Amino acid sequence: VEICSIYGSIIADSDPTPLTFQLMLQLIDVLGGTFMESTIDRYNQDLRLYESYLTIRMPGQSDVLQVRCRGSDAIGLSVLAKKPIKINTAFLGRV
Repeated sequence: VEICSIYGSIIADSDPTPLTFQLMLQLIDVLGGTFMESTIDRYNQDLRLYESYLTIRMPGQSDVLQVRCRGSDAIGLSVLAKKPIKINTAFLGRV
């Protein structure tokens, strides 16, 4: 279902109600920030989820911010913004 939403946001001109990752990108922009990339860091066996982060640069900040998020939102945001998705290859094949 999530991949269909991501695909739909790519091919559609606009949607009257933004999806979560579209809203996040709009908020970052309105606040003057720059979305830089998504990182899929590792798989948490206990929680059964991928630990994912968004890397954002905000005005007046010397460092970038890393915000934890759902993997689907990280991928959706990167695809929509045409930004890199970095994957820690150390955990691939261990899930």
